[in-house]
Amino acid sequence: MEKTLSIGITVDDGNDMRVHYSSIELPAKDYEIEDSLQAARGKYGENFLLDKDVRLEIESVPLLPSLEYKRINARTFDELNFLAKRLGSLNEDEKLVLWAIAHKKVSDGEWEQSVDVKDLINLTYGLENVLIISAVKNDEELGQFVIENNLHPDVAAVPFESRYLLNKADIGRLRRENEGGVFVDDKYVETGDYKESEVYDGITLPEPEEKTDYVFRLKIAKALKEDPEETVNTAEWIKLPIDKEQANAIARRHGEERIEDCAYFDYESAIPQISSENFGNMQDFDAFNAIAERYSKLGQFERAKYKAILTASGTFRTADALDVIKNVNAYEFAPEYEYPEDYFKEYLKMYLNPRFDSTWLDTLLFRNEGGELQERLGATHTKYGLISARGCSLYTLCKRNTQYYLDDKFDAVEVCDVKGVFTDERIAEQDVPKGLYKYDLRYSDEIGEFTSIEKNVIANHGGTVLLKEPLDLGANGGIEFDEETSPNFLGYEETPRELLAENEQEKTIGMGELKQ
Repeated sequence: MEKTLSIGITVDDGNDMRVHYSSIELPAKDYEIEDSLQAARGKYGENFLLDKDVRLEIESVPLLPSLEYKRINARTFDELNFLAKRLGSLNEDEKLVLWAIAHKKVSDGEWEQSVDVKDLINLTYGLENVLIISAVKNDEELGQFVIENNLHPDVAAVPFESRYLLNKADIGRLRRENEGGVFVDDKYVETGDYKESEVYDGITLPEPEEKTDYVFRLKIAKALKEDPEETVNTAEWIKLPIDKEQANAIARRHGEERIEDCAYFDYESAIPQISSENFGNMQDFDAFNAIAERYSKLGQFERAKYKAILTASGTFRTADALDVIKNVNAYEFAPEYEYPEDYFKEYLKMYLNPRFDSTWLDTLLFRNEGGELQERLGATHTKYGLISARGCSLYTLCKRNTQYYLDDKFDAVEVCDVKGVFTDERIAEQDVPKGLYKYDLRYSDEIGEFTSIEKNVIANHGGTVLLKEPLDLGANGGIEFDEETSPNFLGYEETPRELLAENEQEKTIGMGELKQ
């Protein structure tokens, strides 16, 4: 559907944490609207009833450029979405009339600072009754049209042979001013003909907005075998979450015994972080259905939190997304922080003497310190707010620039022909000793073996290795293990400091050989 309206959303949370902002192009699905409101920290109710702290501004509306950067007053986002759809449904003449009416209201000062969405919605009705004259672009041409068509009684009273003496420009100007006319794109629009009506009463929209009743949608059909085109033509959308038996019944209608045996041709997600790239094939169906079931039961805060966790995770697998939604409570989420310095100031306030006047901090810049603190604690800033590392707090006391693990004993190991040390614990990126490279190992309980090495493993984490050299993980972000690349435990323990010393010794030997 054509995007006809862009809205900027700003929210002042009242906690001196700056103003939060996001934007959205309309019309949009309701999960897209929800995502934009979450990014702006906007509170909302049913039908996206907006909290009083949410401020809306028209950033772009190509059909009505005179309204750009004006505040728009709306009770709900459903109103704005409905308006955007109405704008897209108008024919060319109706668009012309609406432009002329809006332009006149702005010029007359009626919409100088702001406009009500109710008024705009109502203005999209009855436009077909307004007079439009083509090939008339100024007062003189309009006057000629009035004379030729006897549109004024005084003009009609003038003998035809004397009409050449009439001042066409004055006649046109008089007609335009009396009838509220506007010249638009070599046409004349007579806005005085327009009669405003109240199709929308400000409460009940003329047509109800369609609601998204799913977390994921899959377009499925019989698995491709003999006639691919025929199979595609019989495909249908199914919505997740769905009862598994109901899903299997749909599969049987398509000639397959189980839903996993079907093929899928299209995919839609209400969670922007879980795209079609995450849905590998129909064998992921149960996991996605479980995610959908849990997500549909989350509140506003928890949904934004889940999205923040996935955003911070970067690349992840289906099993990771399912594991995270099962363990949402293992993370701390602070949507109020817009910038690192805001977070750092609040962090300081927690540990300063309660008698300390915290306004001393207001004029101090802590952007670098805030970013550094986030790294030390493994926290990540996302468009939804600040999210902690799993099982960690955003407010743990920590030392600055401390190299952990240097003298801890770990199992010596070789992975992909690179020497390193192994621990079954997680090691945060900020705690990796300088000169070593951290990777996570994925473990399969089914086969009882490590299956791959990746930069970050969320679910099925089998351990962490610190390697002497970086690995090329390729486009997939990981290396699947085989007999040659799987971890080779060397049978002794070693500290990261000793591993680094080996590295330096090898470099020294290498330099000596070069000199010889």
